[in-house]
Formats: sequence, C-alpha cells, structure tokens
Amino acid sequence: MQLRLHVFLTALVSMLFVFVAPTPARADVVPVVGNGYTIWQRGEAAEFCLTAPAGGNGADVLASPHDYGCTLAWDTQWIFESYGTMAGYRTYRMKVRHTGRCLDVQDKAPGGGMRLQLWDCHSGTQQRFWLMNGLYAGTFYIVPAYGSRSPLTRCLGSDDNWVVRYDDCWDFVVPDQLWKMRPAA
Repeated sequence: MQLRLHVFLTALVSMLFVFVAPTPARADVVPVVGNGYTIWQRGEAAEFCLTAPAGGNGADVLASPHDYGCTLAWDTQWIFESYGTMAGYRTYRMKVRHTGRCLDVQDKAPGGGMRLQLWDCHSGTQQRFWLMNGLYAGTFYIVPAYGSRSPLTRCLGSDDNWVVRYDDCWDFVVPDQLWKMRPAA
C-alpha cells in the first residue's frame, strides 16, 4: 500500500513539474540588447534588486533590499548582450553598467548552490544565461546556460544573506527565483 502511494505521489509531482516548468522567454521578458534594465524581485516589504555593489573580479552579486523600489544607480543596472543560442534557446550575457563586468558562475561550477559573481567579460559559457518564463505574468527566471543540460534545470535566486546563487528551479517552492525587469532609463 505504501509503495502504491509513493508511486502515485511521485507521478503527481512529476506531472505538476511539467505544467509549471519554465518555457522559453516571451516577448514581454526579452530585453532590448544594449539597453540598461533594473532586475528585481518583490518581497513583502521591499523590492530586492539584482545589485553589484563592489566592482572587482569575484565580487558577490546580491539581491539587495530597497524600501522605496530599485534606484537608477549604476550598480543596479544591467545591460543584456545577445550571445548566440544553446540547446535551441537564445542566450544573453549580462553586464553591470558601473564596471562593465559580467555576471559569472563562480569557479565554472555546474552544480547547484554556487554563487554568482562579477568577472571580466569573456567568451566562456559560464557567462551565458537563458531568460525563461516564470509562473506569473511578467516574471521570468534567469537560468545559467553553463552546466545545464536544458533550460529547465537551474535558476538564480538569493539566499538568506541576499547573495545570488543558482539552484534547482521550483517556483512554487522557491519564489525568490522569480524576477522582473524594467528599463533603467
């Protein structure tokens, strides 16, 4: 009896994942290449902005709280560069405006839980990201193309210290993986 229940629950969870899994970016989340955007999450009392407060190689990328919304400060503005396709989906390189450095997967690590950092822009795949539809209108996932076999594997989110990391995509379990964007200028 327990085995049947386990098999049923496993099948049910698998079916749920099929229905809520992210899909390729829609027109409302495709950035204009070369334009600056503020990328943010909505918390209970504040917006959490994708921020690069320090500018050197290896600097942490944070989801910093802002009580009055994300500012137009250059450390919260990201410029998208189209960077070809992987697995049939368009990829982007994300460059922070104030340093010109790129969002980068730390130590080229393909496993989940790794932090994101700034690094000099280069042609490596650890600086390529997919933008995938989120569960709610106007939301999207930022998915590292590096180390993922498909664009449904790992998503950017933030931990309790606001450090941006990537881990398994689960929008109904980890809502801090859902992002929004708006033009910075």
